[in-house]
Amino acid sequence: MASITKKSQFIGTGCLIQILGLLLLFVFPIGTIIGILLLITGSRLKVKLVCSECGNKIDGKEVKLCPTCKADFSTTSEIAELEPDNIDKIIDV
Repeated sequence: MASITKKSQFIGTGCLIQILGLLLLFVFPIGTIIGILLLITGSRLKVKLVCSECGNKIDGKEVKLCPTCKADFSTTSEIAELEPDNIDKIIDV
Protein backbone atom coordinates (compact mmCIF):
# COMPACT_ATOMS: atom_id res chain seq x y z
CA MET A 1 0.00 0.00 0.00
CA ALA A 2 1.26 3.45 -0.88
CA SER A 3 1.98 6.02 1.79
CA ILE A 4 2.87 9.68 2.12
CA THR A 5 6.56 10.06 2.96
CA LYS A 6 8.73 13.03 3.85
CA LYS A 7 11.55 13.97 1.49
CA SER A 8 14.25 16.47 2.36
CA GLN A 9 15.72 18.74 -0.33
CA PHE A 10 19.40 19.60 -0.24
CA ILE A 11 19.17 22.57 -2.60
CA GLY A 12 16.05 24.72 -2.70
CA THR A 13 14.19 27.53 -1.01
CA GLY A 14 14.56 26.04 2.48
CA CYS A 15 18.32 25.67 2.05
CA LEU A 16 18.74 29.26 0.89
CA ILE A 17 16.75 30.56 3.86
CA GLN A 18 18.93 28.50 6.22
CA ILE A 19 22.11 29.94 4.67
CA LEU A 20 20.73 33.46 5.16
CA GLY A 21 19.89 32.55 8.76
CA LEU A 22 23.43 31.30 9.35
CA LEU A 23 24.90 34.54 8.03
CA LEU A 24 22.59 36.63 10.23
CA LEU A 25 23.64 34.70 13.37
CA PHE A 26 26.86 36.73 13.44
CA VAL A 27 25.09 40.12 13.44
CA PHE A 28 24.51 40.56 17.17
CA PRO A 29 21.82 40.95 18.77
CA ILE A 30 18.92 41.46 16.31
CA GLY A 31 20.55 39.38 13.56
CA THR A 32 20.98 36.47 15.96
CA ILE A 33 17.26 36.36 16.76
CA ILE A 34 16.26 36.70 13.10
CA GLY A 35 18.92 34.14 12.12
CA ILE A 36 17.52 31.53 14.52
CA LEU A 37 14.00 32.13 13.21
CA LEU A 38 15.22 31.77 9.61
CA LEU A 39 17.04 28.52 10.45
CA ILE A 40 13.83 27.07 11.89
CA THR A 41 11.74 28.31 8.94
CA GLY A 42 14.24 27.00 6.40
CA SER A 43 14.34 23.56 7.98
CA ARG A 44 10.55 23.32 7.75
CA LEU A 45 10.50 24.48 4.12
CA LYS A 46 13.07 21.96 2.93
CA VAL A 47 10.90 18.96 3.90
CA LYS A 48 8.29 18.02 1.29
CA LEU A 49 5.55 15.37 1.34
CA VAL A 50 5.77 12.91 -1.57
CA CYS A 51 4.01 9.75 -2.75
CA SER A 52 5.98 6.59 -1.92
CA GLU A 53 5.02 5.01 -5.27
CA CYS A 54 5.81 7.72 -7.85
CA GLY A 55 7.63 10.45 -5.87
CA ASN A 56 5.13 13.16 -6.84
CA LYS A 57 4.70 16.14 -4.47
CA ILE A 58 1.61 15.85 -2.25
CA ASP A 59 -0.19 18.96 -0.94
CA GLY A 60 -0.90 17.70 2.58
CA LYS A 61 -1.34 14.72 4.86
CA GLU A 62 -5.11 14.77 4.41
CA VAL A 63 -4.82 13.75 0.72
CA LYS A 64 -6.31 10.27 0.18
CA LEU A 65 -5.32 9.68 -3.47
CA CYS A 66 -2.15 10.54 -5.39
CA PRO A 67 -3.02 12.91 -8.28
CA THR A 68 -0.40 11.33 -10.56
CA CYS A 69 -0.40 7.56 -10.04
CA LYS A 70 -3.79 7.31 -8.25
CA ALA A 71 -2.24 5.39 -5.33
CA ASP A 72 -4.54 5.08 -2.31
CA PHE A 73 -3.24 6.57 0.96
CA SER A 74 -6.12 5.40 3.17
CA THR A 75 -5.08 3.56 6.32
CA THR A 76 -6.21 0.14 7.44
CA SER A 77 -8.03 1.66 10.44
CA GLU A 78 -10.29 3.61 8.07
CA ILE A 79 -11.00 0.44 6.09
CA ALA A 80 -11.88 -1.45 9.28
CA GLU A 81 -14.48 1.20 10.17
CA LEU A 82 -16.48 0.50 7.00
CA GLU A 83 -19.66 -1.48 7.32
CA PRO A 84 -19.55 -4.98 5.75
CA ASP A 85 -22.45 -4.14 3.41
CA ASN A 86 -20.57 -1.20 1.88
CA ILE A 87 -17.30 -3.05 1.30
CA ASP A 88 -18.74 -4.95 -1.70
CA LYS A 89 -19.79 -1.66 -3.29
CA ILE A 90 -16.34 -0.16 -2.79
CA ILE A 91 -14.53 -3.20 -4.18
CA ASP A 92 -16.69 -3.16 -7.34
CA VAL A 93 -15.68 0.44 -8.08
